[in-house]
Amino acid sequence: MMVLTPPPLGGQLRARTKRLEDNKADILNLNDMLYKYFSYNENSLSLLVNMELWASQPEKFNDPFDSSFSVNGSEAVRKYLQQKAICCLSETKKNILMWAHYANNHTGFCVGYSKQKLNATGLLEEVNYVDDFPEFSIESLVSNDSKNVRPPERVRLLTTKYIDWQYEREWRLILELNHGTCQNETIYGKLLKIPSDFVNSVNFGCKMPRKNMATIRKILKDLPIQFIEMAMSNDSFELIETLQGQE
Repeated sequence: MMVLTPPPLGGQLRARTKRLEDNKADILNLNDMLYKYFSYNENSLSLLVNMELWASQPEKFNDPFDSSFSVNGSEAVRKYLQQKAICCLSETKKNILMWAHYANNHTGFCVGYSKQKLNATGLLEEVNYVDDFPEFSIESLVSNDSKNVRPPERVRLLTTKYIDWQYEREWRLILELNHGTCQNETIYGKLLKIPSDFVNSVNFGCKMPRKNMATIRKILKDLPIQFIEMAMSNDSFELIETLQGQE
């Protein structure tokens, strides 16, 4: 992974801010947005610089049941899962737990992407949350149907999670792996290049240092996107959005 050294930005971030709820015309269509949470580090900055997303192999996920339900110990299914990489996104940017878990205790950031444009890639699938342990047809999972690029039973295997995870409101980009033979792959996953117009906003965690906000704004200064700060509400357990003005 490229080591990125952002240029120093002198002075404080000069941003005029205004509350989103007082300026409805500036609010993006949230129904057309999916979000990715990031910790602030050289890897996440590199993804911003190169307009990329990282997709991990399912076995690297924090949920041990994710995409690994028992299917009679099928070797064919195991190999199928090894050929997949998944990038996880969410419908929400305001979940306090997700900011804590995936954005380094609210010191990171969250990028908003166009759901419509991601869906047009043919890679996007919605996660289904269930109470009962799912059953799968081994025949459907291992069949080679040349007429169906993405058989429904295989998609279900990759998009079924226990209901305890439903607060994440997850969607997934499902990618094919070529066993590390491509330049953008490793044994752990794959980089996905995305057009810059897929990115609509960057949301800064409520505990993110100002100098880190400034670095991200510098990286993305040529893109017509919104920069939004998250702040703690004074009277409820929720995050309040504030739209940053132009520098």
